[in-house]
Formats: sequence, structure tokens, C-alpha cells
Amino acid sequence: MPDLLYNTATSFRIGPFVDDTDGKTPKEVLTIAQADIRLSKEGGDFAQVNHAQGGGNITHDENGFYILNLSTTDTNTYGDLLIHVYKSGALIWWCHYDVISAEFWAFKHGTSTPITTLVAIQKLQRADMKIDKTGTPWLIIWLEKGTDTEIMRKELKDVNGNNIAALGVIIGQHIHTASP
Repeated sequence: MPDLLYNTATSFRIGPFVDDTDGKTPKEVLTIAQADIRLSKEGGDFAQVNHAQGGGNITHDENGFYILNLSTTDTNTYGDLLIHVYKSGALIWWCHYDVISAEFWAFKHGTSTPITTLVAIQKLQRADMKIDKTGTPWLIIWLEKGTDTEIMRKELKDVNGNNIAALGVIIGQHIHTASP
């Protein structure tokens, strides 16, 4: 799911919007008003997007893609943001976004490196990053089956030498192995 930065105004493309009869022809002349763009924050009730879209309607870019503007009010809740647009003549469009903190954004998108030492990299199967409802980032580390997770919990350090098990890290064993 794409990321959005918490409490930040942003613009991006949504679509493509396609014809509801053939399911493939781009819809390039839709009048999509502010009230047509619905948001659900973290599973809450749907409401119209807060941003007035500059003149009231979103702008067509090309090939059925439109430029959507979101305000800080639209992105002021951590977690899942479901954006939904229904316009007569086009198939329903929706997408889930993950609204994340600036700290988690910097970690996930490479502008900071809070964890530099992952000892026993050969044991690392996968690392996932998740964010809870308070905006706290969690690193989930999956190790090879049979790896002593308690040893790893004691050995993993952040850039300041702190044990990361106390900093919101979940360590588990990855039990699925890929076929060669």
C-alpha cells in the first residue's frame, strides 16, 4: 500500500478511471467534484475529502488519470486511509494508503538509518516495517527457522548501541522457505 506522510498536504495521481461498459477505455472528461471523493480514516465512516481541489474539481492528467490534492486534515490520522471515487460512467476507483509518521517515513524511504547493525545477516529471511495507531514504527524481523531468537534479541543494536528489542522490534521465525 502506498505511503502518505502524516498531517501533510500532498498531490498525486489517482486512476486510471475507465469506462464502466467496456472496462478499458480511459475516461478523460469526468467532472469529479470534491463531494465525489470519499475518505475513510482507519476504518471510520466515509466523508468527503477536505481539500477543495482548486476550483472544485480534480484535474485530468492523461489516459484516465487525475490529480488529487489532499490537505493536512485529510492526512491527520495514522494508519489506513481508504480513498474511494464513484462517478457515473466510470468503474468505481479506490485505493488504500498508509499514513505514517515523519520518523517512519525517513526510516522506510532511506533518509535515516536508525538500525545499522543486523548481526547474523545470513540468518535474516525478511524484515517488515509496520506502524501502529499512535504512529510508532515497528521493525519486524523474520529469521531462519531454528535461529535462537533470544540471542538475536540481545545482539541487535541501534545506531546508539541500544538494544533494539526495547525499541519496538518483533523478532520471529520465518517458517516458509522458497523453492529453488
